[in-house]
Amino acid sequence: MFGYTKILWPVIAGICLYAGAMHLQIGLRKPFDRIHILFGSVALLIALGVFGNIALTTAQSPEAYLHAAWYSSLVTTSVFIVLPWFISYYAVETSHRIAAALSALYAVILIGNCFLPYSMMLSAMPVLQQITLPWGETIIRSSTPPTSWLNLIWFGHALTILYLLYACILAVRRGPRERAWGLVIGMGCFAMALTVNFLVRLGVIANHPYVAAPGFLALVLVMSVALTREWRQSHQQMKTVLDNVPAVVHLKKLDGRYLFVNRHFEELYRLAEGSVIGKTDAQLFDAVRAAAHSAADQKALTSGLIESEEIIENDGKPRTYATLLFALRNRDGNAQALCGITTDITEREATTKALRDLTVTLEHRVSRRTSELAKLNEELEAFAYSVSHDLRAPLTAINGFAELLLREHGTKLDQTANRFLNRIREGSIRMAGLIQDLLGLSRVTQQGLQREDVDLIPIVESIVKALREAEPSRDVHFEAPAKLIVYGDPKLLHLAMTNLLGNAWKYTGKTAAARVEMGTIEQDGATAIYIKDNGAGFNPEYSERLFRPFVRLHAESEFPGTGIGLATVSRIVNRHGGRLWATAKPGEGATFFFSLPPREEDIPLTGNAK
Repeated sequence: MFGYTKILWPVIAGICLYAGAMHLQIGLRKPFDRIHILFGSVALLIALGVFGNIALTTAQSPEAYLHAAWYSSLVTTSVFIVLPWFISYYAVETSHRIAAALSALYAVILIGNCFLPYSMMLSAMPVLQQITLPWGETIIRSSTPPTSWLNLIWFGHALTILYLLYACILAVRRGPRERAWGLVIGMGCFAMALTVNFLVRLGVIANHPYVAAPGFLALVLVMSVALTREWRQSHQQMKTVLDNVPAVVHLKKLDGRYLFVNRHFEELYRLAEGSVIGKTDAQLFDAVRAAAHSAADQKALTSGLIESEEIIENDGKPRTYATLLFALRNRDGNAQALCGITTDITEREATTKALRDLTVTLEHRVSRRTSELAKLNEELEAFAYSVSHDLRAPLTAINGFAELLLREHGTKLDQTANRFLNRIREGSIRMAGLIQDLLGLSRVTQQGLQREDVDLIPIVESIVKALREAEPSRDVHFEAPAKLIVYGDPKLLHLAMTNLLGNAWKYTGKTAAARVEMGTIEQDGATAIYIKDNGAGFNPEYSERLFRPFVRLHAESEFPGTGIGLATVSRIVNRHGGRLWATAKPGEGATFFFSLPPREEDIPLTGNAK
């Protein structure tokens, strides 16, 4: 039968060394994986403990046995310092207090071992004896009584067994199932080995030495398989995700060697993953491309996130690819690896070029249209000039000759002729007024806007004062707030308020207790200014027509006017990008509202009055 020292323990030590090195390698890859680091440390310490057992059973002198006992106590205690932390993190405990307490207990034992003359295993210098095991193997054991410190160790072992049971229950309840069963089986074997050793210590079962080793081996094997499967599954899930990302993804070491490439990388460069991992750009690509990649890598390490473009032939056609390259850094800010994400931007570039060409075309069209509008404005200005000069001259002549007839020959004409001449004069004067108003409306459209913060109240007060002086016999009650700031052109706003207040003043002319009110209201999330009167009012069905030139809802004989004032207000408000509307009832007055955009808004060039 196989012996402890010749076959079993060397095999266990070798397996534990391999598992420990493998998991430490996985755990120490940045970013660090705490679970793999802890388990790798446990496996390495178990391997070192097995070597201690070999030294104990093969010692040829009391001194050699003493040194082996001190070493074995040191390593075994170290295993139990690290093990609770691994269990705690693997079982996903929210609090690590139990693990910290157990680890602290074994740390006290470890420190005590350093001050004992013969280690915690021996109370005096060892007395060696040879023992022949049932299968014929001869080993060395000490007949020296053990120290009382071993009782403290076994107390710690008992607590560790209870903690293992608690952790297994916690893992089963929380899941995932594969992780839970790995902990249950691995730690279960380990707990059984400890229990057997404990029963041997009490003399309940046959006193075969060092029976815990198979339990340690089961722990390492089961947990290594569970952790490796979990790590590979996580790695495969990540690879599946990156393979299905619509981009070329690669990961490099700082020395330029590839760590990972996804499926799109293989398809783009026609290279299998196995032929890429561990190689540099110089080994995979031509000198020009390799140099460009190397320069980009160095720039990303020194400058952070960078973008670059390159043209690669794909399916026989040159396509443009954009690469986003950045360094993966740890918490201290030190670079650990380089990651590149490459996307095909050929269609985007084509779309951008098409948009750029369309923009140029639109600019040409706008320029041409602007030129046409400029010419049209020049023609309108010429027409306005013609109206203001060419039409005014004959009107002045008509009015003058009619006045001469009345003054010099009025006594010779009958009453009907005098009435006709007066009608001619009134018509020419009214037509001159219409021409003047049209010219004013034209200037509103052509005049440039000079926006600034304007307080309307001083403007309104001056207008009301002028209206009172023009009609001193009227007593109109006027109300307005103390201050009302808007953002607009002061001259145009003065003209708009003149027309609105003049309109209210005129249509309250036949009201006994005339009243005009100015204020603000909130309308559709914006502040609107209103001018309200208790005058003649109008039919609300025709409110949209009010703001057209020459449209009047009252007879000339009842309320004289040209019908240009409200059209002028509408154009002023529209030029500011605002909104104008009105409400009224016949015989109950009218209210005119307008709102102007605040300073922060992007004011449109044109708008529609409402």
